[in-house]
Order: sequence, then structure tokens, then C-alpha cells
Amino acid sequence: MTMQTDVFAVEFARMAAQWESIASEPNPVPGWELEIARMRDHQDRLRAAGQWRTGGRTLLHALWVHHNEVMMCRGLAWLLTPDGWHGLGTAVLDRLLDRLGVPTEGSARAVVTTEESRGDTRADVLVRFEGVAVLIEAKIWALEQRHQADRLAHDFGEEMPHPVFLTREGNYPGTAVTSRGRWHPITWSTIAEIVALGVSTMPDCEPGVKEYLRTLEIYGGTGR
Repeated sequence: MTMQTDVFAVEFARMAAQWESIASEPNPVPGWELEIARMRDHQDRLRAAGQWRTGGRTLLHALWVHHNEVMMCRGLAWLLTPDGWHGLGTAVLDRLLDRLGVPTEGSARAVVTTEESRGDTRADVLVRFEGVAVLIEAKIWALEQRHQADRLAHDFGEEMPHPVFLTREGNYPGTAVTSRGRWHPITWSTIAEIVALGVSTMPDCEPGVKEYLRTLEIYGGTGR
């Protein structure tokens, strides 16, 4: 027997003695099995009443949509479309335009598209009306592609768009070199505030609006 093995044997014997000592002591919590059963019954009643909750806190979270940039952008595009079935009209679009310092006149005729390609670039969301174009490049977890911001600004430049960089942190795009001064950084949490203001003025909007808003308020675009 080596010295190391001998040390292990002594330590094991000491631990075994401790367990035997504990096992020989009286139960420190009389009736603990009954108490655990009562706790489980109480938990069952809470679960049945919907007061014990686990898992996704919103439907979009449960569906793992809250961290999907494409799906979240489509939801945003829906809310920005004036005649969408959401029932908000231009309430969200106008507040976003105000945030960007863009005139809202004519916004009721806005047309919103998603994933529109131009050259080798693609705009996540593009809003157009009366000579105005707002381009939104959104990020949740994905990194920027090579020269992405400059390429977007160049490829859609003839429309003189107002490019928006929508992220969790609200930072400027790292790939904006020649176009840096044109980009408007904004956060998903700010989008939540804008949507919330729209809902406050038109509370009879579709339930999907509030689901999207609740998801943004809880997760703030973090995709946790």
C-alpha cells in the first residue's frame, strides 16, 4: 500500500464514521415525510391555479422566437405598417420617426418591407413613404458582416435612407467607417418604449401587439 492510498483509506474511514454517527442520531425533524407531502400538495394547488410558473414567460419566448432576428424584425415591420391588422395605425411608426428626427407627414402611406436585397447586401426592415426611407439593421446575438454598415449605406444610398442600427446595447455599427455619421443607434428596449406609448393611446389593439411588447420588456432583445 502506497502512502497516498493509506491516506485515502484513513480519510474514508473517518467519513464512514461520521455517516454512522449521523445515522444513529434521532430524526432531527419528526414527521418530515408528512411535511414534504404537504408541501407537494401545496405546490400542486399553486400549479393548478397558474400561480407556480416555469419556462418561457411569453409565448414568443416559449417558441424561441425572442432571439431570432428575422422573426423579431418581421414583428417590428408589422407594427410599423400603418394599415396592419395590429390596429395601431401610425402610432408606432410616427414615434420612431420622431425619435430619428424624421418628418412624419405622409407616414400613413408608408410601405414596409423586410429582408430586401440590393447588390450583395440585405436590409432587415425598410420603410418608405413620400421620398423618405428608413433602413433598419437589427442585431440580437449575430456579429456584423464584413463592411456591412458601409455596404448598406452605399447600396441603398440613392434613396437617401435614414439608417438605424438596432441592437441590445445601442452602440454604433463597428463596420460604419465612411458612413458612421449617418447611422442612428437605437436599442430594442427603446423600441419597447415606443410600442408601449402606441399601445397606451390605442389599447384596443390586437393581442399580438401586447405579446410582442411584453417579450421586449422582459428580455430587452437580449435573447436570454
